[in-house]
Amino acid sequence: MIACFFTSLLSCSESNEPAPDIGESYFPLVNGQEKIYTLDSVIYSAINNSKDSFRRYLKEKIVSEVSDSSGYSVFKVVTYITADTNLGWKYMGYHFCKKNKYHVLKTIGNTTQSVFVFPVVKNKEWNKNLYNALDPEYAYYSFTDKPFDNFAQCAEVFISNDVNIIEEKIDKAVYAKGFGLVYSIKRDVRINLSKKNGFGLITKLLK
Repeated sequence: MIACFFTSLLSCSESNEPAPDIGESYFPLVNGQEKIYTLDSVIYSAINNSKDSFRRYLKEKIVSEVSDSSGYSVFKVVTYITADTNLGWKYMGYHFCKKNKYHVLKTIGNTTQSVFVFPVVKNKEWNKNLYNALDPEYAYYSFTDKPFDNFAQCAEVFISNDVNIIEEKIDKAVYAKGFGLVYSIKRDVRINLSKKNGFGLITKLLK
């Protein structure tokens, strides 16, 4: 009888334990959710040795959520673009985000990438192109639960940061708990005799 009492007490204690935090709040997905980002772009041309910079605004809105037979929550995200938020938005396209307890998959057209994985742990590495036919592209969490800009708890997805005399290849993104993506930078620039050819893009959460 005493053994039964302690067994019951133990099972009750275990059932009341909170689920471990795997970092899902770094990538929140909620139907109806809307975000606006600034897109600061630069384009280099080696032909005329020019550099053009411009700003656009991107709006993302989750318009539906369904559950599929594989246990994923599937979200449809519609995107809009504008040069001035006071002049209205132009439809840009849509993509899908599939989320389960292991990762978030993003599908644009016929290409699916693993953009985020759980649990969120420093130095955890994965192949972003595991679910497509492209060459492997590895990402890892370079830091977690650290402040970035005005956000208290952030994690960085790091892919590359190669800057030398012949190329600049940078690809990394920062996610904040409760907000999702708050910053990313991509640069793919070739350098020949000090002339640059390629592009750079910085994305920042506006609201």
